[in-house]
Amino acid sequence: MLVSHFLAHLAFLSNVLLAAAVFSSEEISSALGTSSPVSLLYQFNETTMFENLAARSNGHLLLTTIKQAHVYSYDPHRNVTSLLYTFPKSASTLGIVEAAPDVFIVAVGNWSGRGPVAKAVPGSFSVWSMDLNNNTEQPIVSKITGIPEAEGLNGMTTIKESSDLVLIADSWLGTIWRVNIKSGNYSKAIEHVLFTNTSDFSIGINGILGSILLES
Repeated sequence: MLVSHFLAHLAFLSNVLLAAAVFSSEEISSALGTSSPVSLLYQFNETTMFENLAARSNGHLLLTTIKQAHVYSYDPHRNVTSLLYTFPKSASTLGIVEAAPDVFIVAVGNWSGRGPVAKAVPGSFSVWSMDLNNNTEQPIVSKITGIPEAEGLNGMTTIKESSDLVLIADSWLGTIWRVNIKSGNYSKAIEHVLFTNTSDFSIGINGILGSILLES
C-alpha cells in the first residue's frame, strides 16, 4: 500500500504524557490572554467523561463519551442537552466525524480510564453511521462494519479525495485504519513507530486531522 500524497497534516498525540486538571474561568481567561470572561454553558454530572465532538450545520454539538456508549446533542441556542443515542453492547463512543451533510460516522467500542492508564478491549470496536436528516432528534443508526483486528479506535477524519472513506486512529495498535463507509471494507492505511504507545503512556496516536490520497 503506497501513500502517494500527504496533502495536509496529521495531528496526533504520541509519546506525550498528559495531565488532566480543572481550571477556573479566571485561569482559562488568563491562559487565553484575554480579559473576556469565560462562562459555563452547561454542567453534566461528574460521571460523564467526554471524548470527542462534532458540529452540525444548525450549530448543535454531538458529544461522544468514553465511560458510556452515548452520543449527546447539545443545543447552544436553548442551552439544553439530550441523549441522542446509546450504542448496544458497548461501553464507549470515541471518534466522530461528519461524512455527508448531517450524516456522522462514529467509532464505538470498549475503553476505560484516561491518560497513562487508559485501557482498550481489543476486538470490541466497530464503526457506525448516524443519519440526522429526518428533521428530528432521533437518528437513523446503522452499523457499517466491525473491525475485530482493531485494538483501540480513537480519533477520526474524512478524506477530501473520497467521500466514501474515513481514517481512524488506533491508539493501542499504533496504526491508522482506512474504512469505506459505503461498502464496509477496511484496511490498514498507515503504520509508523511514532504512532505507537510507550512504557510511560499507554496510548499512541490519538486525534487525526488531514487529507491523504491513498493508493492500493
